[in-house]
Amino acid sequence: MMLVLEDEDVVQLATRLAERRNVTPTQVLRDALTREWSREVGDASMIDAVRKIQSKLRALSDPRKAQPVDKDFIDSLYE
Repeated sequence: MMLVLEDEDVVQLATRLAERRNVTPTQVLRDALTREWSREVGDASMIDAVRKIQSKLRALSDPRKAQPVDKDFIDSLYE
């Protein structure tokens, strides 16, 4: 499949970055698109993972057994 870049700014940016990194403009675009794809897909899976952890922590916690966070408790953390 052929991709034609008609935006001259995109071509110039890819070319300048490629020269700086000593790679081809194609590699620059591949790397950028790969990072963006990982962020796009990775964010959803990361959010799901955090939600699972939060759910497990809620199941393990019992608010009735919680200790008050007062000055004595905070001071005890530094002893």
